[in-house]
Amino acid sequence: MSGLAAKGVVGCRMAIGEQRGAASLMRVCGSALAAHTHALMDKPKILTAKDLRAIMPRLAGWKLAQNKLSRTFEFQDFVHSLSFVNSLVAYFETVDHHPDVRIAYNEVTFELTRYDVGGKVTDRDVEVAKKISSVYRARA
Repeated sequence: MSGLAAKGVVGCRMAIGEQRGAASLMRVCGSALAAHTHALMDKPKILTAKDLRAIMPRLAGWKLAQNKLSRTFEFQDFVHSLSFVNSLVAYFETVDHHPDVRIAYNEVTFELTRYDVGGKVTDRDVEVAKKISSVYRARA
């Protein structure tokens, strides 16, 4: 990695650690984060039916249907709903996961699946589900 790219990644890590807003993070990180993260990440592991049976009881509130993990979260209003989604954007970028998101005023629904592995649920979907739930609990 070039010195400039390395500095960009360090700056990105600092920005993520400071939990800056998504717009600020993208200004700081640019393409350095995306390139670095993508190069370091392993391909997501597709989970078997047996894996999912063992995992689902530990994903409180999440449902498994049609090869997707899904969960709806409730908020005070639209502004809080949008703020919650925006608070997760930097994390989604760092783990190379871009969930389907629906906002209906005070409700946010996430659907997690990996289209790059044929629309299957992977270990990365589970990781992202846990993170979303954790951030939601911390906001309450």
